[in-house]
Amino acid sequence: MALPFLRNFIPVQQVAYSGYYQPFFTPFSIFSNPNNRMQNPFANNTSIFDNRQQREFKGKVLYQNALAGIPAVNPDPPLCARYVKNAIVKSGLGIYELGNGEQTKYMLRKNPNFVEVAVEGKDLKNLPEGTVITYDAFDSAVGEDGQVYNVGEDGHVIVKGKGEYAVSDRFEDFIIPSDNAHTFLLA
Repeated sequence: MALPFLRNFIPVQQVAYSGYYQPFFTPFSIFSNPNNRMQNPFANNTSIFDNRQQREFKGKVLYQNALAGIPAVNPDPPLCARYVKNAIVKSGLGIYELGNGEQTKYMLRKNPNFVEVAVEGKDLKNLPEGTVITYDAFDSAVGEDGQVYNVGEDGHVIVKGKGEYAVSDRFEDFIIPSDNAHTFLLA
């Protein structure tokens, strides 16, 4: 039984060639006429955004996907790497690879969408939205208030949001200021 609202639906498949989108067999489409072709803004590796704007947009998408993927209850054991890697896949920035929080740095080093940079621990909170920060297992850091922060046995990975907010398998309102953290910016 056909659904009534799909009765007049004509599927459109578009094929990109020579800088234009040309529909593939759509007899009632305005695009059937070669004079009505739409210009592809991404043809010839051109873009309507510059690189900085692209990185900002991708960073916001990555952070929003990580935020949307937070479970309702904190998982036990912690699954920070799983949720961050799921956000990377959902954002179209890479494929899912197995590994814990500490091993995520190796996955990101191979990923062409990320660039590793050296950042001091006190400056981690000033990084742009969408930056991925990984911590080694058993890493510890002393905050500005003198409190000692410890990372667990599997390491830890977060996606930075605005200000000092971050997301992993939970919402975090503080970024551990470790000088040993591995920081990955969007390329």
